[in-house]
Amino acid sequence: MYIKKCENKDIAITSEFYNNIVKYLDKRTNYPRWIYKVYPSQESVKAMVKEESQYICISDEKILGAFVLNDKPQGCFWKADWSKKIDDGSIWFYKHWQ
Repeated sequence: MYIKKCENKDIAITSEFYNNIVKYLDKRTNYPRWIYKVYPSQESVKAMVKEESQYICISDEKILGAFVLNDKPQGCFWKADWSKKIDDGSIWFYKHWQ
């Protein structure tokens, strides 16, 4: 598996990956409250590619994961009672491998 920064050529497959995730979440519990083809959407992926913030995890030429990495949290993340306090604009990584 490897992680790569998305390029324009990755927009369609990354968008389709997100669409499949939202369909899956809609059949279960949609914790992030994503809306199929609204958010995340091809337009949001394009915007994050332009900002150089969209990444994908790939194994055997298939996308296993996708994420945005920047210092602009969206939603209500700032309202959460986080156990680790960090300054605005900082990024804290936590890795857990099984």
